[in-house]
Amino acid sequence: MVFTDEPTGNLDTHTANEVFSLFERFNVEHQCAIEIVTHDPRLSARCPRTIGLTDSRVVYDDASADLPSLLTLGRQLTIKL
Repeated sequence: MVFTDEPTGNLDTHTANEVFSLFERFNVEHQCAIEIVTHDPRLSARCPRTIGLTDSRVVYDDASADLPSLLTLGRQLTIKL
């Protein structure tokens, strides 16, 4: 399992997408779970599962396909590949 905390936080959009693509390839090639903490809902949407936190409490834990409803949270998101 790989844990990351804001791995794309200070990157431009293009570079953030490249880094995320590396995580996706690593996940497939090594069959290794990757947990990414991010504030970027665009990256969260690329994952199968999203866990949304507000004030350190889980307020969402479901498919990332339903992520648009999370955008109003404006809080930190933890996502798992």
